Amino acid sequence: MYKIRPHITEKSVNLAKDGKYTFVVSKELDKIGLIKMLKKVFKVNPLSVKIINKKSAVRKTARRKVKEAGLKKAIVELKKGEKITGFEVLDEKSKQLKGEKQVKK
Repeated sequence: MYKIRPHITEKSVNLAKDGKYTFVVSKELDKIGLIKMLKKVFKVNPLSVKIINKKSAVRKTARRKVKEAGLKKAIVELKKGEKITGFEVLDEKSKQLKGEKQVKK
């Protein structure tokens, strides 16, 4: 079974405003399989899918070497008017937090 989960960062939330959603997907999943999964799970029609493979890397610390795991990201562009709900909820929460911070000043 393939795994797909949203990749939530400040940049991905800003991209979601433009209709582009970022997901971390399992390494075996390809574009066609991802499109079928999005249609089935989220009931949306993707216009385009871009895949980004981040290779694993070895990083040196003071005492040892640490291996960072690689990941596969997919940026999915949807038709105008279609949304995936999780990203907008985070955007609304950040607006509320910014409003609270401005009031405290």
